[in-house]
Amino acid sequence: MYYAKERRTEQPIAASKAYRWGNYRCPTCNAEVSLRSGKYRDAHFAHKPGQGKPECEEFHPSDDLRHPWRTTEPYQGPPIDPLRLSIELEPEYDARRGPRKWLLRLTVPKSPDEHGRVSINCGGGDVKKITLSKLALGPQTYLADPAAQDFGASWVSPEVRPPYRAAIEHRIPGLTSRVANVFGAARAKLKPQSNILRWGESYYLVWPVEKPIAFPPSILNHEFAANRSWCCSLIGLPDKADPEIAAWLTQTCDLPIAPSKREWALLYPAPYAVDDDGNLQVSSGAKLILAIKPIDDGALGKVMGSVGQTSASTTLTATSRHFIEIAVPEQMAQKPVYLAWDEAFLAAVIAKPYPNAASEPTVLLEFEGGASKESAPLHRARCRELLALVRLGQRNLSGVRSHPLLRGHLCWRRNGQFEWEREELDFSSAVSQPANNDARLPLQRIDRINSALQDRSIDVSLDFGAFGRFCTTAVVQEIQQTASFHIRPDLRQRMEWLCKASGAFVNSQHCPVGRLNDDALLLHFSRVVVPTALTAHRRAVERELRTVARTASS
Repeated sequence: MYYAKERRTEQPIAASKAYRWGNYRCPTCNAEVSLRSGKYRDAHFAHKPGQGKPECEEFHPSDDLRHPWRTTEPYQGPPIDPLRLSIELEPEYDARRGPRKWLLRLTVPKSPDEHGRVSINCGGGDVKKITLSKLALGPQTYLADPAAQDFGASWVSPEVRPPYRAAIEHRIPGLTSRVANVFGAARAKLKPQSNILRWGESYYLVWPVEKPIAFPPSILNHEFAANRSWCCSLIGLPDKADPEIAAWLTQTCDLPIAPSKREWALLYPAPYAVDDDGNLQVSSGAKLILAIKPIDDGALGKVMGSVGQTSASTTLTATSRHFIEIAVPEQMAQKPVYLAWDEAFLAAVIAKPYPNAASEPTVLLEFEGGASKESAPLHRARCRELLALVRLGQRNLSGVRSHPLLRGHLCWRRNGQFEWEREELDFSSAVSQPANNDARLPLQRIDRINSALQDRSIDVSLDFGAFGRFCTTAVVQEIQQTASFHIRPDLRQRMEWLCKASGAFVNSQHCPVGRLNDDALLLHFSRVVVPTALTAHRRAVERELRTVARTASS
């Protein structure tokens, strides 16, 4: 074919005057043609592969006649997968070297035959030349450049069949910098790219360094090492839909969010961590107890657990909830247990010893006085006993150590006041200890805590939130009374109730409060330390006692 027509102008053009990269059409069937020229052939036009048809007068299938395996019959083989992106985590990982590394991978699909060659552009100037004899054995995966805009075949030999040619010539987009790229946390080594999010699943997010992502506090987040100015992090979504997290996912990933297909939980042993691959870590894997709740009662399905070469399954019955017990052989208790529901991977449970808790942050208080020095964490009962001795003047607080990021408060109020006065206890300005990364409160703050605790006329609270709290109420001075002091029956009942509610059922002579006379009950009541919730009741009783005392003295 020595003449063709330009697609834009529809004007005929000779092959000797055409440009190699022009866009031309066949003048007979209007199919796409390409310019061909060389040392041994005159310049001419030929139909592009898969464009020409035998009905066209200008169609010359000479290339097909030289290859007997090529045929015009429709392709009857299995469907050919397109090119796809995935990420792969570093297989050999040592925490001492820093965060775990990850790589972007491009997978070229399996070929239906062995005839031909292709060149795949993996980005960054890296072009892989692959023979279809290798691709006929199975899909091949190659390292890809995260900064590449797209991926696809840059050259395909004429022998390649049109269906496979169309599959690999279709270019797929690379990583986008507009939103976070999402990859599923699958059991396989290659984590596939995902185009949908589901509640209760785990995903890997990949985004450029120059556009940092702020994760909500309620989302599990584990970050990996950066790869060519691209960040990666593993996140875990809650089982139940959360409007705040859904809005964050829509803004960050721009993907639809679907409800969970299944609801399940590992009841025993309780998982304490999730590793980089999204696997659950438990202290022991000899016995597992699962809770399964089918969402659709019409399709109950089958639950399967496998360890090594051993597997077992059970079929769910028509109930709303199930409890499944999985017993793992002793010789395989340390191997991963893979759980699947209806052949869909749930999670892998890995038995690993619980990490040493010595590095967990605590608020450690140090005491001196008495027989020897002693220290105890604020959340322990022994520390509250020692603080009570400081309140009585029998011990003295000598130091407070904790992590530099922790905050606490010293609160106090006078008898009869409702509002608390407070002073912040901040470790950030203190000097850290390099050995254990702890910081000490300054001596001025320690003296302030001691003076507040030893002032028994005020209510005192030493509060560090979840790391411990100590509260004590004021001790009211004993009321001076005469031998003729008489307490009304209704007031006496309230005093006895308040003593019993505070745990003071007997006096120092082990006599029950119900058998004490008025003077002994009044003395016992003045020494009772009531809980904070009953402080208002005690103050009301004390006011009435003062009124009775003034009336008796007049």
